Amino acid sequence: MEKRNRSGRKGLVALGVVIPTAAFFFMNRQLTPTVAWGTDAAAALQAGQTDGKPVLLVFTGPGCPFCWRMERAVLPSAPVERELGRFIPVRVDTAADRASVQRFGIEGIPALVVVSPDGTIAARATGYHGVDEFTRFLRRVPASPAAPSGS
Repeated sequence: MEKRNRSGRKGLVALGVVIPTAAFFFMNRQLTPTVAWGTDAAAALQAGQTDGKPVLLVFTGPGCPFCWRMERAVLPSAPVERELGRFIPVRVDTAADRASVQRFGIEGIPALVVVSPDGTIAARATGYHGVDEFTRFLRRVPASPAAPSGS
């Protein structure tokens, strides 16, 4: 009987280690993105004007755990990627692109800014957004008019 209790405790201890470890890896897994993200905000804004598409700027930075989490689990998620088709998506590294940080008045990260083809800010938000919240944010942005003809 004593042997049985010890083996039962070992099994519980093993489950106590395995389950949290599996949960950690599942929650922090890297999804494989299918959308091509740009890194040049100025070029994307120009392309947005030319193509008549809004530009989604996602401001992130080194050492930002919420940025890292969004980049790994939210941005490449299927619901978010479905919505990104009508945007020109750009990841802006706040440490590398200080001009964009100043231009858009970024005070905290992660930050989201949607710029309309005419150059006006259509939407903005600061802070971590999970998949559902990020998808709702994108859906609130009005559809852009058709791309200019003759371009």
